[in-house]
Amino acid sequence: MEPPHAPRHAASERTDVAPVVASWRERVAVALLLAAHLVLLLDGARRDAFTFDEPLYIMGGVNSWRTGNLNIASDMGQIPERLAALPLVLAGVQVPDMPQALQDADSWPLAHAVAYDSGLAPATVAFLARIPCSLLSVLLGWLVHRLARGLFGSTAALVSLTLFAFSPALLAHGRLATADLPVTLAMTAFAWLASRCLTRATPARVLASATTLGLACVSKMSGVLLLPVAAVIVIVHLAARAPMSWGSGRTNVARSLGARLGVIAALGAVHALVVVAVIWAFHGFREAPTRGPVPMSFPHQGWQGLPRTGVVGRSVAFAHDHQLLPEAWLFGFQYTELHSHERQAHAMGRWSVTSWRWFFPLAFVLKTPLATMLLGLLGLAALPLAWHRGRQATLQPLPREGLAPWARQPWGADLLALAPLLALLVVYWAVALRTPLAIGHRHLLPTLPATFVLAGAAASFPGARRVRLLVAGLTLAAALEGLTAHPFHIAWMNPLAGAPERRWTRLVDSSLDWGQDARRVAEFLADDAPRRGGRPAYLSWFGTSDPVREGAVAHVLPSFHPLKLIRSRELLAGGTYVISATMLVQVYGNFPGAWAAPYEEIWRHADSLAQPFLEADEGERRRLEAQQGEEYWSRLLDAHEQLRLARLCAWLRHRPADAVIGDGAVLAWRLTDAQVDEALHGPPVELVDEPVMPWAGTAMAAPR
Repeated sequence: MEPPHAPRHAASERTDVAPVVASWRERVAVALLLAAHLVLLLDGARRDAFTFDEPLYIMGGVNSWRTGNLNIASDMGQIPERLAALPLVLAGVQVPDMPQALQDADSWPLAHAVAYDSGLAPATVAFLARIPCSLLSVLLGWLVHRLARGLFGSTAALVSLTLFAFSPALLAHGRLATADLPVTLAMTAFAWLASRCLTRATPARVLASATTLGLACVSKMSGVLLLPVAAVIVIVHLAARAPMSWGSGRTNVARSLGARLGVIAALGAVHALVVVAVIWAFHGFREAPTRGPVPMSFPHQGWQGLPRTGVVGRSVAFAHDHQLLPEAWLFGFQYTELHSHERQAHAMGRWSVTSWRWFFPLAFVLKTPLATMLLGLLGLAALPLAWHRGRQATLQPLPREGLAPWARQPWGADLLALAPLLALLVVYWAVALRTPLAIGHRHLLPTLPATFVLAGAAASFPGARRVRLLVAGLTLAAALEGLTAHPFHIAWMNPLAGAPERRWTRLVDSSLDWGQDARRVAEFLADDAPRRGGRPAYLSWFGTSDPVREGAVAHVLPSFHPLKLIRSRELLAGGTYVISATMLVQVYGNFPGAWAAPYEEIWRHADSLAQPFLEADEGERRRLEAQQGEEYWSRLLDAHEQLRLARLCAWLRHRPADAVIGDGAVLAWRLTDAQVDEALHGPPVELVDEPVMPWAGTAMAAPR
């Protein structure tokens, strides 16, 4: 008889062990949750304008399908581009007739033309392009349920799936035509499939695992992070002395260290060959990025702008020189890596180009439902409580023979079962804490499915009926948070971030304001027109969606847009000022950070020079241009506009907004003439000695 203190397998203790075949009730619940997820995705896809990256993905895909050329793309992620463009190609959308832009790989004019001049309404283009990723998000939800069910049981799986289905982050980015959702699906699937290969390497499992790794690498360049993830999974399996079998028979089992290393080496070789084949296949088995005798350039100055130094630079150069991988993939990889070292960022009232270690933990805390975080803590706490009782928390049976002593313990068995998810979380978070790309919570998307699975373990938390009621209540609360955030999931933050009108003080860019509200801005301005009584409206925009083409009637101030929106040279007057949150903090402006004394000096000088031109009539302006030269006035007025907007934003940051658009992504102020004059010419409401970034403003200094 087994002694009372001996560890027992969880299946003998638990009553919620998932049956081999799910009950009809469970199937119905899963179907309803996934259907609700899809409905929310598609409704949000219908309402939002283009976010910043989407037109580039769409254009890259249309160009790839129509011409086979691969030099015009976002970051050379072939899967998200082709998926986004497929419905549009089927609808008849063509590559824009812009020969010079195509020759020069001038991506943004081409992307704008597909978005706004394809023959379809912009809203239709955006909606059609978002359908494929929305369907992939449903597939990811199914995978989350399957993983949680196999690890923790049916009840836990429904908890995990509910957290996924109503997650504001998944509802925000699962519907967009970008790479974030495809790479999240590929990463989660690979971690699971790789672990299954190490347990029993059948041809189907190996091919599925290797193909998924290849798909991750042609979805987004961060897919290469799966290599250290795989290494961690392998190390855990080796340390546990877990036997490895191959084929369909049960006699082909590798138990010795040498035999297991041989199996791993063989699996690694097969994976490498398949990954390379997948990359080549998605590039048409062609080394050159374009077809035809005349080569076309890459965007961003092409290879000339990329160094051949450092480990990455030399490795890419070697692969390029020896034609080991397609040129387009290598260019995208090196370009992405090169531009990941510095990036302007703003969070919690601070500006930086090198980010902060606390950025992604902060983003996770502010952009995750409070109930989900509490369930995650309960799920983690359920593990040691199960070990204390001598049980596994997971349900996966493990062979005891030959396992390392620690792997026979409940905690060791759980570590081995959870190795795929834990490896993905540890590796990805380790990289996230060190990256300078503090531009959006969306970069944490690959960690969320594993987080939801672990949170589902809260359903196995030992305790009385009130514990189960607590878990059910928290699950319902998490679902309600996602529902009440609809359709503003991109801008959504939990109560810890404060009121919507102050969210810009916490996070900006794709965590809040990614250009999704262009149509809402147009609607606001139309509704606001009678209230203005003929006074003008002004707009400073962040994004690639075109608010003017979406129907906004306003004078356009300097905006962070890849194409120069048409602006009129004029004095500012009282009226309604609509400012994107990212523009309000001037994170990508020429004068970022708090208003500084050097900014004030440049502003006073530029304003004194520009006033005669701005106050003049058309005839006097022509005379001034003839006297000083058109280039002089163009440079001066550009500097003046940038400085004027920066000083206005510095003043507005200290004044409550009169209206909030898109749940805090865009703010509006109704100002009088006197208030505008105070903002631009009164004493600065904030003034620091030096700019937050030493280079700030140097490229925009006014002529002397």
